[in-house]
Amino acid sequence: MEPVKSEPLKTTPDTEHLPVSEVVAILVKRMESNPDEFKRGQWTQIINDVKPFMNRREKQLLNVAMREMVMQRALESAMAKLLTKK
Repeated sequence: MEPVKSEPLKTTPDTEHLPVSEVVAILVKRMESNPDEFKRGQWTQIINDVKPFMNRREKQLLNVAMREMVMQRALESAMAKLLTKK
């Protein structure tokens, strides 16, 4: 099943000037390529460690990526349920 992107990964105009740290950029890319690692909680500690220090842009990027991951998982679950319903 092809991933569904409901909105582009971007930030709002008021935060575009803020830098994005390498760790947040890596986390976002990893969420896109290996969402199961986040489902299993492999990255939870790192996210919790850096979240208090993230700027608004980084938080937006991480939240959008998390939302896409959760929505994709929910879509796959719903489709599986619909296809196996008797």
